[in-house]
Amino acid sequence: MKKVEVTEVEKITSEELTKLTEKVTAMNKLQMQLGGIEAHKYELLHVISGVNQELQGIQKELEDKYGNVSIDLATGEMTHVSDNQEN
Repeated sequence: MKKVEVTEVEKITSEELTKLTEKVTAMNKLQMQLGGIEAHKYELLHVISGVNQELQGIQKELEDKYGNVSIDLATGEMTHVSDNQEN
């Protein structure tokens, strides 16, 4: 049977350990917050997609009713647009 030589374990100072632990904790907290922001971003993108679909539906209804028009959102006034003026 071989003898295992035990060596002395070295440690960092308690102040160094405190600084290190504080920074690791801060990093973990920031990563959790970032994850929360990303989840919120995903939810908002989903909502935007839904609103965009609703907007497209309204635009289609208005186009079917009034034809190809440009609508001033402040006044509701319509200007008929020829196919050449769209761009």
